[in-house]
Amino acid sequence: MSIEPIVQKRYGGTLESIFGSLTRKGPLHEHNHDIVNRLTMFAHRYYFFVYHPYLEKFLPNACWMDSAWTRTPVSMRSGIQSDLCDLRRSIFGSNSIDIKEKSTGRLLVEEVLNPFYVFQAGSVVLWSLENYYYYATCILLISASGIIQTLLETKRNTRKIKEMARFSCPVRILRDGVWGEAKSEELLPGDVFEVIPSMGILPCDAVLLEGECITNESMLTGESVPVAKVPVVPSVFGKMRLASSTFGSDIAKHVLFSGTKLVRVKRTSLGFGGNRWLSLEQQTLTGMPARATAMALRTGFNTTKGALVRSILFPRPNKFKFYEDSFRFIG
Repeated sequence: MSIEPIVQKRYGGTLESIFGSLTRKGPLHEHNHDIVNRLTMFAHRYYFFVYHPYLEKFLPNACWMDSAWTRTPVSMRSGIQSDLCDLRRSIFGSNSIDIKEKSTGRLLVEEVLNPFYVFQAGSVVLWSLENYYYYATCILLISASGIIQTLLETKRNTRKIKEMARFSCPVRILRDGVWGEAKSEELLPGDVFEVIPSMGILPCDAVLLEGECITNESMLTGESVPVAKVPVVPSVFGKMRLASSTFGSDIAKHVLFSGTKLVRVKRTSLGFGGNRWLSLEQQTLTGMPARATAMALRTGFNTTKGALVRSILFPRPNKFKFYEDSFRFIG
């Protein structure tokens, strides 16, 4: 159990822009166009929650999905406008998996409160009362060395995970109808970006709009079998549930997962937008897309890679019989 601080930010967008299709239907859908002047948020274990003023509860931003993706899917190839960037950045933050290291003091307290060391502390007091000072000192030194060793190992492992999770690469993003260079940390859900082999590793979860890709998903599955990706079709967005970190095979074949490696990229497949999408690129004369493009679905800790890192940092507690009996014995 932990107490998390509440953060408030200025916003100025509609209720629908915060919760997307999550509240598109239902008794409160008529409030979707109400203006929200201030966001109330908190984070717990890298899950981010936003307060809904009418439902009067916090909802996760991980399952956010733009309702325009199902209503007017053809328009998604145009990317997002600059005025939406600041609003979405307020909700989702930067596209980075930045792990905060626990302080030495906090790690020390958590380790000392382990039932084994609580029992050892009691043993030191007991043997000291019986005047077995040498024996009590030995127990104290051995326990202290064990705590220090565990502390150093924990900090070393956290740094390794932090280095593994951190990734940045240059990307070309389409905003306001213009392609521009940017860092991958600037990607937001709904951004259209160019997929090129030099990226090496995909910076976010995205759906392929145009072109074909072959990826290596061994980071997720453990199997280094090349996986082919084909352009998405509109019906996929009706079946997609972003609250889940994984998708069925009928959806996954259109999704480029964060952290997976790009093996090959080809621009030989048209997207479902057809000639309308081709007209967005002035130099396209061959009937084929000028570039392979994808649209960001999830960023940061909301991605599949983020969920994997989170599961490493916060594994499910193992209820060992010995551990439970230790608490009973100490109590």
